[in-house]
Amino acid sequence: MHLTVVKMDFPQPNLNENITKGRFKGHVAVVTGGASGIGRECVRRFANDGASVAFLDINKDRGREYEAEAQSEGHDVTFFNVDVTDRKLCFATLNAIAQQHGGSINYLVNCAACFIYKGLEATKDDWERVLAVNVEGYANMVQACHPHMKKAPAGDRCVVNIASGSAFVTQPNNWVYQSSKGAEVEMSKSMAVSLARDGIRVVSVSPGTIWTSLTANIVDHDKELAQSIWGKSPMLRRCGESAEVAAVVAFLCSRDAGFITGTDVKVDGGYTAIGPDGHSDAVGRKQTLHSKSTC
Repeated sequence: MHLTVVKMDFPQPNLNENITKGRFKGHVAVVTGGASGIGRECVRRFANDGASVAFLDINKDRGREYEAEAQSEGHDVTFFNVDVTDRKLCFATLNAIAQQHGGSINYLVNCAACFIYKGLEATKDDWERVLAVNVEGYANMVQACHPHMKKAPAGDRCVVNIASGSAFVTQPNNWVYQSSKGAEVEMSKSMAVSLARDGIRVVSVSPGTIWTSLTANIVDHDKELAQSIWGKSPMLRRCGESAEVAAVVAFLCSRDAGFITGTDVKVDGGYTAIGPDGHSDAVGRKQTLHSKSTC
């Protein structure tokens, strides 16, 4: 069957990828939700850095298209059409991936996600769908990967769970998704404790607003509009790019991050740290008003 290679609609910034080429040579990375957005960039960065990459996604067409594109560029990238809520399929797929690569897997990036933003109107089905993917699906993948990751060389075993800045801020009408992301952050800490005895590090990564197909669809692919809506809040005054998140994920899996586990890394341009005053000089204004009132 002939597949047409479709190029990305979201050009990424020029990062230090030439410096890290080959650092994961001989290693195996598994990425869920790898057919688009942050997951896709994680696949691309691992491949750039020399890893053999298996990526999972429910979108068969997009997955096959990206597999063809990556392979045409000379990368060892394989697509698996997998729903992470299917526990048996997760285990069968990870077994197959490990067998194809000498029995071990080095890195797992959980990036598959279900986005349902609801509060009072949320239904039982909404809760079950989101938690099945964002929490249970993450656990399924870690449990399926664990026996194969234990066989990887010491120092080259890591799980990265993609959470969200939504886990750390209060957002109206976002009970379902926000709860699932908070659960991912806390579950990652518990996983880190449990897997430390096997030399497996576990870290969560919490992106802020990232320019992906999801955010693009909300604003009809108008990036300037996206910047005007979401780019005002972060310290860096812009939305992030998927490649910037993927670069952090790759670093966390590298030996340079060998003493990092059981924590969350925010890739949000300072969004969750800036506080209610935003970019205004509230302290300076208060001091000015105080000096005027006492002169």
